Amino acid sequence: MRMITDPARSREDSPATPILGIVSPPADYRNDLAGTTVPAADTDLVSRLMFMQQTHKTYAGTSTVCTGVASRIPGTVVHEAARPETRDRDQVRIGHPAGVIDTLARVERIGDSYAVRRATLGRTARRIMEGYVFVPDAGAAPA
Repeated sequence: MRMITDPARSREDSPATPILGIVSPPADYRNDLAGTTVPAADTDLVSRLMFMQQTHKTYAGTSTVCTGVASRIPGTVVHEAARPETRDRDQVRIGHPAGVIDTLARVERIGDSYAVRRATLGRTARRIMEGYVFVPDAGAAPA
């Protein structure tokens, strides 16, 4: 990736990137934060992230969206690991160390390429804000 010039200095020069994702097909696993077992039926794939040379205790938002999109692109490792019967729907349930996180991913094949039509992030935290964003029409005169 040419992010560093000397591999021996990778830990010092680029400790946080890239984030490494490890995926597997659905399987029962232990949620150590809650002390419960997450059943394979509750996930479409299981993943762990390596961040700063340690396993992430949950699942990063950017990685959630990227993993969801990758699960919809044939030929990717994530697509191969995902539950086959869920590949045609938008929802992707990713099992991670602290539970399950949902994302919606819709990808369309256009010729030899893919276009991401939808990529969302679901969080398990409480809602702290709700609002609207108003975007001007492309043809409108600047204000």
